[in-house]
Amino acid sequence: MNDRRTLVWIGLSILLLLIAGVLIAYYFLPGFGFRGQAVEIAPLPGQISDNLYDEDLIVPGIWRRIGDRLYESISTGEAEVMLPVDRFTVTKTRRPTDTFRANEIYARDVLLYAQAIAEQGRRGEFLTLIDAFEEVFLRGSHPLTRVLIKDGAVSEIGGEDYALWFAYEKALLIAWQRWPEATIERSIQRGGVALKQLFTTDGLGKPTDLPDDVTYPWVSTDVQPTPAPPLTGEAIVIFSDIDLYVIRQLAAFDSDFAEFADTWTKTIHDSIASVGAPFPAYATFADGSGNIAVQEENFRVETKEVLQTLLHLAESGQDIETSLDFFRQRLLDGQGLSTAYRIADGAAVGTPAFADLYALAARIGRAADDTVLTEAALSELVRFYAGSQTSLIFGAYYRDGADSAFEMLLTDNVRALLALR
Repeated sequence: MNDRRTLVWIGLSILLLLIAGVLIAYYFLPGFGFRGQAVEIAPLPGQISDNLYDEDLIVPGIWRRIGDRLYESISTGEAEVMLPVDRFTVTKTRRPTDTFRANEIYARDVLLYAQAIAEQGRRGEFLTLIDAFEEVFLRGSHPLTRVLIKDGAVSEIGGEDYALWFAYEKALLIAWQRWPEATIERSIQRGGVALKQLFTTDGLGKPTDLPDDVTYPWVSTDVQPTPAPPLTGEAIVIFSDIDLYVIRQLAAFDSDFAEFADTWTKTIHDSIASVGAPFPAYATFADGSGNIAVQEENFRVETKEVLQTLLHLAESGQDIETSLDFFRQRLLDGQGLSTAYRIADGAAVGTPAFADLYALAARIGRAADDTVLTEAALSELVRFYAGSQTSLIFGAYYRDGADSAFEMLLTDNVRALLALR
């Protein structure tokens, strides 16, 4: 009897030791289970710091409005997930029964929201959102651009876009700094493999989308030698797609990305115009034959494209003072931002900007340590804040919609989250 009892105790002891060993390995050994590899990456410049927004309650209000006004339950046929839709509209009646959510979900905005969640250290929310994103948007070689929802289910999907891998990786890299877990690392590796293939196979090119009346992509025919007109259908790489911080940090996981980062950082930074408006080029020909400064007719470029490219340069530590000064002066002079500018002289040729562009400018200021630009942009951002406590979107940022409606867009509010302290 005593021998049997001794054997039982020995067996239980061995079993407990095995369980303890597995648990220790799972939680503490890199790459085995819960914990990822011991890979360190540089922090993202301009990141929001924890709890610095609590005193004014603006940012917590945005979180709440996104949660109760934009989130929708969605069925993919295989799983039920929750994701924020594009917008929430308050009609002119201002009655709760007359409001409605859009049926579109855009991948880029969801990933920006994931980045904001990661920056604020909300681990559970981040992992849930990333799981939902992967379930809905990662169905092919590249992420889908958007999906349409009908009766609570995915009814239609948009095209694929490789550029979304950058936004996907950015959110994951920020999360990795806080929670270096194996699950996050596996997702980083997934996106990294897709991006590396694009870099190594010249797969970054997209079809030329220049307007018909653009005969050459530079500011002036004074440029010597006179540039040749773009060839119809020739592939271009859009600079705002290329997130330089992401490429640089992926080098910590795969050293080949260091060369990609050096090449594209120099290419994009060197494209900033010394004639006309001090903007980086819109794109470059995929074969390396030259840069393209314009995006629209009349030699215009969208401000969003310019600011997005400048943000990537600022986050990679590049000197962009001439570009910053252009936007800083327009804010300080009371001109505000326009949705488009002419590259020849920097004249505003678009409509007045909404909250997303001011928030983007503020984020650039933070990344570049330009306090004046940041504060000037944030002072303009206030104009789009729904401050009435009787409003159905109180605490959010809004736009004036058609027929006296108010629209709360995910992109405006996520950009605000990323800009505010």
